[in-house]
Amino acid sequence: LRYAVSREAFHDEGPAHNVILDAFHIDKYETSNKKYSEFMKATDHPAPAYWDDSKRNKPNQPVSGVNYHDATAYCSWANKRLPTEAEWEKTARGPEGYKYPWGNELDNDKGNFGRKQEFTADVDAYPQGKSPYGAYSMAGNVFEWVQDWYGLRYFAASLNATNPPGPVSGEYRVIKGGSYGTADYEVRIAQRFKGKPHNKGPRLGFRCARDI
Repeated sequence: LRYAVSREAFHDEGPAHNVILDAFHIDKYETSNKKYSEFMKATDHPAPAYWDDSKRNKPNQPVSGVNYHDATAYCSWANKRLPTEAEWEKTARGPEGYKYPWGNELDNDKGNFGRKQEFTADVDAYPQGKSPYGAYSMAGNVFEWVQDWYGLRYFAASLNATNPPGPVSGEYRVIKGGSYGTADYEVRIAQRFKGKPHNKGPRLGFRCARDI
């Protein structure tokens, strides 16, 4: 799979470059509380932060309050892994390389962002905003952990890369997609967020991927 990463003039989003990816599977939905509850019961893994918050703990809402290590533990239990940043972007952009999952124009009705509500939507909400590959909530709802360490100038050093894995080390992991509290201008697919791996913020979630 080859795709072009078309980026804005932001300090960590350029330069534009081609990326070649092997085929992969990625979850259609963000990991739900129901799925995460099954993992907790099977492994005795601790509950996420805010697990008792009635505004975010319904079975079909995305799990939130999980750190990078929680996310990788779940994916491993499910015989999957976190997607790389490149895989996540490919899924969100589609074959045309969209700016947003649904196209190149911002549409506030196609995702849970911009504080239209102060909590998460169900993982299968906003079908009109799904990506060309059918993935839901790649703009808004919960921030999504990906595999990569964050590197400010990583893209300049990995032009025309094949299966780019991100930097070999770092202080922060990359987070993608924005959340229900993210401003509309920050849900572009190219937008990069970062977080320390132990961070269990109330808007942090994930989806899994796996090799074919």
